[in-house]
Amino acid sequence: MSTKFKAFTDYIEIKNFTGHEGRQGDFQTKLNTSELKYFSQAEGCFPVNNQLLDYQREDHPEITCGIYMIRIEDESAEKGKTKTESGFYDYIGLTANDKQRDFQSGIFGRLFNHYRKLVCLPSRGNFVTLIKKYHLGINLLEEKDEDVKENRKEAIQHLKDQEFSDLADLRKYFQSPHLSSGAEMAEYCEDLNPKFINVFKQCRKSNDLDTIGGIQEFFSTKVQVSFIPVDRGNTKVEKFREKIAKGEGVALASYKARYGAFPFLNTRDEVGDFDTFPLDDDDGDDVNE
Repeated sequence: MSTKFKAFTDYIEIKNFTGHEGRQGDFQTKLNTSELKYFSQAEGCFPVNNQLLDYQREDHPEITCGIYMIRIEDESAEKGKTKTESGFYDYIGLTANDKQRDFQSGIFGRLFNHYRKLVCLPSRGNFVTLIKKYHLGINLLEEKDEDVKENRKEAIQHLKDQEFSDLADLRKYFQSPHLSSGAEMAEYCEDLNPKFINVFKQCRKSNDLDTIGGIQEFFSTKVQVSFIPVDRGNTKVEKFREKIAKGEGVALASYKARYGAFPFLNTRDEVGDFDTFPLDDDDGDDVNE
């Protein structure tokens, strides 16, 4: 059974992008502060205590997996170039993560990754590559194996030496593709697909997505989530994944039957062949007949 749509922040608390590390990593910088801080774990996202995504709930020994839906309500989805059939920027996804007690797995792991994409920030795993390319002038194809370790240290130090007034400054540093002077998408971050970048650009026109306060406001008032939790129990991993995949297929097909199109943020390779699902007209008759 699916949950009702609730605000993103009802399930996930959003903290600063730096200063809330679970353990000290490699990357530090000064972001909206004169103090050098480590980057936050899970991009600054933390499950709200005793809510569905809290991995430490005593009444639920499993990481919450299943099917989830993200809905972004913004005027740009109702009119203009990015008008959608539903009037929202939607995404339907799944997770059947078999890491039973991993903090950054399950639906929570997927949602904080989508959060990062919606605010147009690079993944931690791309930091060094982007710094070497855009600030150290290193041709990655010509980089010698014996230089990789030292170049990584130099990249980490370069980031430590920076001072960013807000997230807009941080995006510029990493050459975010939404900027006219930025890099090509393929050069920036392979997991920031054009649809997420487009939604960021549109929503940024009327929402503050450059400060943590503005982002918290946006995700509490305009971003909603809904879930179909699926317990694994004693089910084998392969069967569990198959069960959830089937559920996602039904969810996508049902969505298209209702709106006449798939969720705006889903890509073609995610929806597969579900576009053959029949649509009904207003009288309830199959329009394909």
